[in-house]
Amino acid sequence: AGPSGVRLGRTHLDVTDRRAVEAAVEAFAAAGGRAVVNAAAYTAVDRAEAEPDAADAVNLRGAAHVAGACESAGLPLVHV
Repeated sequence: AGPSGVRLGRTHLDVTDRRAVEAAVEAFAAAGGRAVVNAAAYTAVDRAEAEPDAADAVNLRGAAHVAGACESAGLPLVHV
């Protein structure tokens, strides 16, 4: 059986860093990981309009990094 319940919070993985995401997903897949759940999000709704670049970095580009890494590794992705 593969790893169970591996959790990487924002202090451990910056989803805006494409290479870091690819490395983490590749390592997870190599260790027998079977699926990725991405719950990373810029959730400061009140500040999102004033900080669109910060919101896009996580919610748009970060999500794309995770999706691309999962596709490359052949892992299903659940994005919350």
